[in-house]
Amino acid sequence: MLKCSIRLIVLCCLLMIAGCATSRVEGNATIYTVDLNSILLNIAAVISAFVYALFQFTKKKILNGILGIAGGVFGCVILFGMVGDKLTVTPDEFELVRRGIGSENSAHLRYDDLNQATITLEITSGRRGRKNKNYYLNCGLKSGETKVVPIGTLMKAGLNEILGHMQTHHIPVHDQTGE
Repeated sequence: MLKCSIRLIVLCCLLMIAGCATSRVEGNATIYTVDLNSILLNIAAVISAFVYALFQFTKKKILNGILGIAGGVFGCVILFGMVGDKLTVTPDEFELVRRGIGSENSAHLRYDDLNQATITLEITSGRRGRKNKNYYLNCGLKSGETKVVPIGTLMKAGLNEILGHMQTHHIPVHDQTGE
């Protein structure tokens, strides 16, 4: 029964991480945010984790109940992080605002401050040998500094528009992913 509990918690966590982006245009800016359906799916997963924990506690299965609570708390952390994420793309700049766990990866970059951009791929291994692919947009600033922007759900949705604006500003973009 413990393996079944762990599988349920992992499934709920995977559902919470999966997200879709939606876009809207306000003036000359395109704003990308997390889709409402993804947020509702996360809320449902959090509620189901807490209901599962309550059910397990009534059956005197304390460990399974604790796992259910842990999954619900983890879901709350992801949910609150997703609600505030936003990518704003204009012809002059782009701004990625991330809340929650990944908030240190927020970026606000003007195209006039960039002299080049590189798309890179980092492959890491998980605990069980599974390979994870992480994509990044490395923006070289004219000051010599490099700003690394992770390409997540929102950046994937707005990347073509960002690269189009970079091309308009004559910023060379190099693809070093090998794909």
